[in-house]
Amino acid sequence: MRLIAAFAFCLLVPQITAVQTASAQDWAGPYAGGQLSWDNFAVEDRNYGTGPKTINGAGFGVFGGYNFQSGPWVYGPELQLTKHSAEGDVDEYFLPATIESSVGLRARVGYATGKTLPYLAIGAASTRWKADHEGLGNPADFGHATARGISVALGVDVAMQANSFLRIEVETTRYNDSDILFHEVDPHGYGLNNTRISVGYAIRF
Repeated sequence: MRLIAAFAFCLLVPQITAVQTASAQDWAGPYAGGQLSWDNFAVEDRNYGTGPKTINGAGFGVFGGYNFQSGPWVYGPELQLTKHSAEGDVDEYFLPATIESSVGLRARVGYATGKTLPYLAIGAASTRWKADHEGLGNPADFGHATARGISVALGVDVAMQANSFLRIEVETTRYNDSDILFHEVDPHGYGLNNTRISVGYAIRF
């Protein structure tokens, strides 16, 4: 009898462990949340500048997406909206340069291990920014531009309860070179890149 009981125990333990592990790794479904970030933008006036200048600032954003899951692999699309506060002078004609807002659409793939989900995300980003050509605060002197580029991020989601998680992420975005137009006749070529560190919280539905 003891031998039979021991044999049954050996059969049941792996099954119980597998059920517990599967439950811990269940990330499938929609989610949405908010995040705080710190941006480190490199801005360059390619026409009249002396190289990239760094401007920093905090950001606040919302994000949402959908996770598909196949075993421990978790993947799916995600949309992010961010309001930035980074601002600073860049050489003679961006006085200051102000980063306003961003929209990002990306694909994530991660590997669930217990309550954690390390992931890689790659996507497209669009960032709205402006610069004051004369530095006098006159709206007529401002140029506005939308920079578009590719973002790559490494992060980890950590399950807090059955329906929520914390997120820590580092993301870098490289934008295509383009022009910002002043006074409708004075284009300045610019370069723009960003490295962002963020902390977020989300609810799974």
